[in-house]
Amino acid sequence: MIRMGFTVLALTIASIAPGAVQPSSAPAAELIRDLGPHAAPRIRFVDTPLIARELQLDDERQVILDQIVLDYLTFVERETRALAERLAAADPYEVSTDPAAIRRDELRGAVRDALSRSSESDDAAKALRESMLEELAVTDPPGPIASPRTRELASWDTAHDQQWTALVGGIDAIRDRSEPGHWDAVFRALRRRNTPWRPVLPGEGVDLARIVYDHWGRDSDVARACHGVLLDYAKLYDEMLAGRDWTIARIRPLQRDARIMGTPGPWIDGARREASARGRLAEVNDRYLEVIRTCMNDGDAERFRSLADRAMYPEVFRPTAFHRLLRHVQRHSQDLGLTPEELRTLDELNEDYEQSLGPLRAEWLEVARRAESEAILLAAESEAMLRCYGFMGPVLPGREEIVGRPAVLREGIGQLDESATALVFGLLGADRFGRIPPSAYQPELIAGPGSSTAESPGAFRVVYLRGAGDRTGLGDRD
Repeated sequence: MIRMGFTVLALTIASIAPGAVQPSSAPAAELIRDLGPHAAPRIRFVDTPLIARELQLDDERQVILDQIVLDYLTFVERETRALAERLAAADPYEVSTDPAAIRRDELRGAVRDALSRSSESDDAAKALRESMLEELAVTDPPGPIASPRTRELASWDTAHDQQWTALVGGIDAIRDRSEPGHWDAVFRALRRRNTPWRPVLPGEGVDLARIVYDHWGRDSDVARACHGVLLDYAKLYDEMLAGRDWTIARIRPLQRDARIMGTPGPWIDGARREASARGRLAEVNDRYLEVIRTCMNDGDAERFRSLADRAMYPEVFRPTAFHRLLRHVQRHSQDLGLTPEELRTLDELNEDYEQSLGPLRAEWLEVARRAESEAILLAAESEAMLRCYGFMGPVLPGREEIVGRPAVLREGIGQLDESATALVFGLLGADRFGRIPPSAYQPELIAGPGSSTAESPGAFRVVYLRGAGDRTGLGDRD
């Protein structure tokens, strides 16, 4: 638990008085930066040659496509600047418009009075948390009250939707209408490719179909056998992706209002809704990891699981320092002059290491996604506590333990690596061990690989083409 001294707590709580919260106006430049994903285009100019190729447009129709996309991007750029100016000029959210503000002020006043009579820091922290929980229990009006800035963003969303509809209609007029399913597939790929909200939870942004296509090939027997399953997967993932993006886009402005005005309910509830939306998307990959395996033979199914696990949980399955050291020693065993007996000893060390590593990795897998989901809530709760009560700590202290558990497990693996490395040093001796480059066993010198399926937006690919084995996909030139 993060604590502050009683004196600091008392001073900060003394400032929590009715009407003390004053919203501030951000300059247009800051608002443009904050807009970020809200104003992100849903298609980019770099997408046009890929779409033209995918839809087999001739040169004349590709010129029309370029103009349609240019018109859309010009609109986004122009209206984003205008929106930032309107947001900077918009009236701030007034406390008087919030029916729950009076009750919140009463609760914070009671805490202030209680702290003035207390001399125990632990008592103060407990009182602050209990007050926040009472605030969160107060019945809010139906739906958070949107500020003028948030209403401006909502108007922008409507205008953006209308412009996007015009773009879709324009492209629809020049495409081949004989394959509507393929047209839908292109838009699924565009959503994955250009989603403005980056993955947070393990596995949230992984593309399982890309693993199949990259490892076995689009025209492989595996891809053909799994085509129907991969199509179902692409449709469900797209549905959950659209839901996640819609949820985050609408709760972030309301959270900004809550942050400015110090109203913790919408702030923390928004974090809970975001974590849930991200979790549903990640669960699609969990479910289809198993479903996709059913269209493969046993060997391919195990290989797919291994590839998917490493893509979804790259930190958990990243080779450890000892793994890298062991591989280096085995590869250079002749140069290092290892005897057959020493090689057998190395194998025994590895077996012991794996037995100790297994439970740590298993627990890490079990807690990884929950820890990241809880971290979203922890961040919102801690910020709200600091904003509303001047207290640097979570509402529920137990959440910190959940969020911090992966770090504890990483530390355990690090200690295991140190012990195993020391045993290898004892086996080889200082002279031979000194000939091993430090990058083979020092974690700080090891550049860990990231997930190959959750990179930049440009890494995403069309999942469903005209048929299994068809290579004319958006991603073929990525």
